[in-house]
Amino acid sequence: MPESCSIDQAAPLVLHNATGTTVTSATFMRTRGWSAEQWAAARDRLRERGLLDAAGDLTESGATLRGEAEALTDRLDAAPYDHLGPAATARLTELAGGFTETLRAAGAFPAVHFGKG
Repeated sequence: MPESCSIDQAAPLVLHNATGTTVTSATFMRTRGWSAEQWAAARDRLRERGLLDAAGDLTESGATLRGEAEALTDRLDAAPYDHLGPAATARLTELAGGFTETLRAAGAFPAVHFGKG
């Protein structure tokens, strides 16, 4: 079993947040129901495992684990896209990207909710 399967509780979200490419920890906690104490405990567990450094940034091991988790997710959700085929998947990506950009431009995703922290 990959090490990524041994991450517990809020830890996957804490690791994702540490990349700085997703929503803030406050947004994750509010939308996923994690308390500040649970979030801090997950962060502490990840530090103890050497996946986060003292500042809460991904260590090399943490970045590797995130990569493994993303690769596993990609493999597990590939079937619908394989069924569509490359051309239809590219078109779906184009349409979804345009929809997302329209929402972003309209203020549906306020920048204050994104980034590390």
